Amino acid sequence: KRSYDIPFEVLFRLKDVNGQNLENEVLEMERKYLPYFERGQGIFDHNLQNQTYYSFATYCQYKVLSTKLPSVEDRANFSNEVGKEFLSSLLNNVPLKRYNARKDGLDEVFYGVKNILGHFKSNGYITGYSFKTESIDTSSYTDGSPCSFSLIIDNEAPLKVKILLDYEGSKAFLPNAVPGSIAEYMKACGIVPHYENYYLDDRYNARPDDYRPVQTLLEWTLEEEDY
Repeated sequence: KRSYDIPFEVLFRLKDVNGQNLENEVLEMERKYLPYFERGQGIFDHNLQNQTYYSFATYCQYKVLSTKLPSVEDRANFSNEVGKEFLSSLLNNVPLKRYNARKDGLDEVFYGVKNILGHFKSNGYITGYSFKTESIDTSSYTDGSPCSFSLIIDNEAPLKVKILLDYEGSKAFLPNAVPGSIAEYMKACGIVPHYENYYLDDRYNARPDDYRPVQTLLEWTLEEEDY
């Protein structure tokens, strides 16, 4: 539930929005789309602990949020603030040290990233991840060049929502709690991070209709912060 509440809390800080009106808009959105979701997913328990309902509620939430944040700048600022709130609120028990990436190198920063991923996994927000740091050329970063790497997340809670919103044209405004938290942590370490979302099926299917994505592929590029 906390992960569902955070975007609303951030919106209230950034915009003069009436809470009751916002709640009514979300409820109206849920009434509008519920028949379509139940047609595809079956009847589900209306509890945020239920992943199907969480996906549905998050979809309606972001449909409404997009009407309150119409500009690219507003949405980018909102997404950054959501990442910060996840990092400070949900992850406040994670032992995270803010390293100086230029002085300490990326290896220490990646240790913090793994702690963040482990926290999301232990709380059921993701079921696993693949982050093999051995193949990352960290020397390119310390030499002043961008560093690139891939991170795969298994069964991210809002995965279906991200795919649907992406399909509808909202690629730049998605519920990106995991990469958003990681990005904010990296910024605190003096890194300028960029990432792109892609969606993977962990099984090969010859027929496109059988494509069932269960993983989020995050392609990262890291650059040094200008001092």
